[in-house]
Amino acid sequence: MRRHRVTFGLSCALLLLPLGGRAFAEEVPTTADRDDDSAEDADATAAVMFAPLAIAFGVFGAEADLVAQRSLAVSLDAAARRPDGATLGSLGVGLLVYPLRPAFHGWYLQPRLAYTHILGQSQIAGLGALSVVALSGWQWTWDYGLSIRLGAGVAGSTAGIPMSAPELRVGRLGLVADAGLGWAW
Repeated sequence: MRRHRVTFGLSCALLLLPLGGRAFAEEVPTTADRDDDSAEDADATAAVMFAPLAIAFGVFGAEADLVAQRSLAVSLDAAARRPDGATLGSLGVGLLVYPLRPAFHGWYLQPRLAYTHILGQSQIAGLGALSVVALSGWQWTWDYGLSIRLGAGVAGSTAGIPMSAPELRVGRLGLVADAGLGWAW
């Protein structure tokens, strides 16, 4: 009888051994395991943007955005356009303000100042044109870096030289569209 008790006790102990003795390491979280807010709010410090809508209208250029503070980024851009046989060059600087979220995420406001001048001529004709642009829109930046920006705004110019495209001009004022595609890291 004692032998049966030992055998029965040993059998029960062997059955319980696999249940209590295992320890599992926690798996490393993947992109799918994170919540949407942490993935969208991944901080980026710089971005390079191109304007496919402007390229469709013959304006070729790029923009570099550098984060100055969590919700502010400085924007530097250069572009060239060749309407009517003359080449126009433009340099611009702006401030991207994201009032609700970190830089490159969500609603943005962008005041921008741009200088446009005629290039490629043997003589310099005049001082060029100074443009002031105010834009507002939305920017999406995914955690792997792809960034898309869509917006609209108003532009004013000291001369009748349009640089940003597409735009609907009424004298020296114009409505402008802002569309950007790029990469943030």
